[in-house]
Amino acid sequence: MLWEVEEGELLRFRCRVGHAYTADALGEEMSESVEQALWASMRALEEKASLLRRISERSGKKLGAEYVQEASSFDKHVETIRGVLLRNQRMQDEEEAAG
Repeated sequence: MLWEVEEGELLRFRCRVGHAYTADALGEEMSESVEQALWASMRALEEKASLLRRISERSGKKLGAEYVQEASSFDKHVETIRGVLLRNQRMQDEEEAAG
C-alpha cells in the first residue's frame, strides 16, 4: 500500500515501511518489478513446456499427444511474454537514444 504525500508542488509516495519515492522513481521501480516478474514467468512457462514434452516421450501415443498439445499452448504464452519484453526493451533503447 502506498500513500501520496504532497510536498509543495512535488508529489511523493511513501510505503508502510517508510520508503519514499518520487512519481518518476516509483514508476521506474514498478517497471523493473514487472519486468522481473515477466522474465520469471517466461522461464517458468518454458520449463513447464519442456517438462511436458519430456513426459510425452514416455507416455502412450494418445496421452503423449495431449502433453505435446499442452506444451504448445505454453509456448504461445512464452512468445507473447517475450514479445512484450522485447518491445519494452526497444522502447527503453529509443528513449535512451532520444534523451
